[in-house]
Amino acid sequence: GHSVSAAIRSMKTQRITLSQFRDEYLKKRQIQDIKPETRDNDTLAFRKFIDAVGDIRLRQVTKDTIDEFKLCYLNKGNSKVYINILMRSLRTAFNYALDKGYIDKNPFLKERDKQSVFFRIDDEMPRFLQMNEIEALFNAIDNPAFLLAIKIYLYTGMRRSELVRLTVKDIDMQNGFICARKTKGKKDRPIPINEELKAELLKYPLPQVGSLFPQWRNADTISRLFHHYCKKAGIQAKLHDLRHSFASYLIINGVDIKRVKELLGHSDIKTTEIYAKLKKEHLVEAVNKLSFGGQK
Repeated sequence: GHSVSAAIRSMKTQRITLSQFRDEYLKKRQIQDIKPETRDNDTLAFRKFIDAVGDIRLRQVTKDTIDEFKLCYLNKGNSKVYINILMRSLRTAFNYALDKGYIDKNPFLKERDKQSVFFRIDDEMPRFLQMNEIEALFNAIDNPAFLLAIKIYLYTGMRRSELVRLTVKDIDMQNGFICARKTKGKKDRPIPINEELKAELLKYPLPQVGSLFPQWRNADTISRLFHHYCKKAGIQAKLHDLRHSFASYLIINGVDIKRVKELLGHSDIKTTEIYAKLKKEHLVEAVNKLSFGGQK
C-alpha cells in the first residue's frame, strides 16, 4: 500500500498545474509573516503569468515559457522593472515548488554561464513626458476633476495609491503643503504645493469633507482613464511616467538627488539614483550646444 500511495503522490506532483500550485502556495503564504503588498504581488504575478502562458503543468515551465511571458507584457507596454517585480514573486514561489518536489529545478534561477531570465535594468532610463506631450495631454482631458488629479500627480510626484487616498484634510493651503498618506514606507509625506498647482486647487470646487476624488476609489480606474486620454492626445505613456516626469524635471533643473529622494518618498537613495543619469545626459546636451564660431 505504501508504494501505491507514493506512486499516486508522484503522479500528482507530475501533473500539478499552475493554478493548482498557485492555490496551494497562496494559502501557505496567508500564514506567513509577510507584508500585504507582497501577497498582492504574488497573486498578481500568478494571474499575469497564467494569462500569458496558459494554465500549463508546473513541470512544463521552462526558460522559453518565461521568455514568452516577458514578451507578452513588454508588448503590452509594461516596463522591464515591473516585469522583474512579477518574476521575483514567481521565483520565490518556484523555490517553494522545488522544496516540495514538484519540480526538479527552478527555471527562474540563474544557471552557471547562462544569462539570467531577469532584465538588466541599469541602462534603462525612466520615461518622462516632454513638455509638448504634457500640453497635448492637458488639452485632451475634458473632465475637470481628472485634469486636477493629473496636475496633482505631475506637480507632487505622488504614487497613484497616494492620489486615491487624498482627502480634503490632506490639503493645507495655509501652509502650502499637500500630504501623501500611508505610503510604502508607512510614513506620511508632506509635499510643498507648487504655485501653479495652488491656482488650480483654488479654481476647483473641492468637496467640503472626505475624499478629494470620491469618484475614484480604485487606482486602476485612474490608470485606465489616463490610458484613454493618452490615446486621445496621441501619446504613449503610463500613469507612473508622471511620477518620473516630476523627478526628471527637478533633476534637470538642478535639484540635488537627496531632496528629490525626500520628495518622492524613496526609502533608499539607490532607487532615486536612476534619475542621476539624466543629469549627465542633459549636461552633455548642454555642452554640445556651444559654438564659438567654429564650423557648425
